[in-house]
Amino acid sequence: MRAAPIAVYGATGHTGRLAAEALAAGEHPVVLGGRDRGALDQFAARLGSQAAPRTAGLEDQPGLARLLEGCGVLVNCAGPFVETAAPLIEAALRSRVDYVDVCAEPLQTVRAFERYDAEARQRGVTVMPSMSFYFAVGDLLAREVAGGSAVDAVEVAYWIENWKMTAASRAAANHVARQPRPTYEGGRLQVSEPSLTAASFSFPQRGETPVITYPGAEPLLIPRHVQTPEVKVWMATEPMATWSFDAANADPGERAESRFTVVAEATRSGRAERSSLRGEDIYLVGARLAAAAAVELTAAGRPAHGVIGPAEGFELRSLMQSCRTRLGAPQVELQAGG
Repeated sequence: MRAAPIAVYGATGHTGRLAAEALAAGEHPVVLGGRDRGALDQFAARLGSQAAPRTAGLEDQPGLARLLEGCGVLVNCAGPFVETAAPLIEAALRSRVDYVDVCAEPLQTVRAFERYDAEARQRGVTVMPSMSFYFAVGDLLAREVAGGSAVDAVEVAYWIENWKMTAASRAAANHVARQPRPTYEGGRLQVSEPSLTAASFSFPQRGETPVITYPGAEPLLIPRHVQTPEVKVWMATEPMATWSFDAANADPGERAESRFTVVAEATRSGRAERSSLRGEDIYLVGARLAAAAAVELTAAGRPAHGVIGPAEGFELRSLMQSCRTRLGAPQVELQAGG
């Protein structure tokens, strides 16, 4: 039986292309969604018979319904998500189509849980925001290291080199810098105004490194599946000198040069345990994770109805296996205790 198509909205953007290419390469039917018919037609012709272009603007409810007709999952790759998440989640709910996005804007992730969980449960739909490099990898690693048991604290730390931002990433970063973000301390989730704390964190093969607080959604996501009173998210400052905030015209090869290490550390009774993921091309990793989650939703059914986080629905190892067998794996290395 032929699987239901997966719709990728923002299919001609950088991350959308990566997700759609992975799906087509895995011989999964894909609907290419967006507003530029000419660009969608050209991309569909390159992908071949697995791809079908459909156009609809965010404000066009009938058009979005036609775009989603017959689809099993909508993958939203169109940022900034402060503009796209609400209309596309609502379109998916109206069409009773599961929804996955690559949102790296923590306030939008909070809003997805607050606004759409009840309706998604009522309609029997899974909504999974932030199945992206940022937030999802940290959330999935926290599940890996905590192993389902209670811990005293969870810390997630990012080392990112050579990040060349897309125009959508830069727009999102500008929004995030001004927005409140989730924090989790003393067993309480709060949405607080931006603040900056400096500390140090020991990265594998690098040792103690200066870090600053990073506005992640992990303080919202991790306590949903790990019993802990505290979640902190850090970003290493040293490699930030290699970032390019004005790289809208960078080619895909230049964007693929990013390198990363993400560590999740869980502390129990003063003893720290770790899992880490190292690799290259943060955009490719996020696109493959989102595509793999969408394929798993169509192949194995929904892990749960309602709004759920990445690690509530999947284990990191199972998603990596799905990438290897269905889509082609990005270059990453998972280490326990790393």
